[in-house]
Amino acid sequence: MAQARAWLRAYAKSSAPPHELLALLNDSLTPDLERGKFMTFFLGAVDAATGAIEWASAGHPAPILLRASGACEELPSGGAMLGVFAGMAYPA
Repeated sequence: MAQARAWLRAYAKSSAPPHELLALLNDSLTPDLERGKFMTFFLGAVDAATGAIEWASAGHPAPILLRASGACEELPSGGAMLGVFAGMAYPA
């Protein structure tokens, strides 16, 4: 977990979209994780000016978005867990 946090902090400075950050994180974790070990992850980014949200998921259960109106929306999830296979692409 600490290694994933450090990689994510480093990669987040690039301002890449969440799906690209997950691909980078996956490729960094895959060589070092023991066989049978993996990580699920959800990463979202909110544009403070417009309220738009971008997200990507790596094997994590579907997140729930609570809108300002009080409406709840289940976001589509997908993507492979982190650390299993290098070179994975994550849906935008």
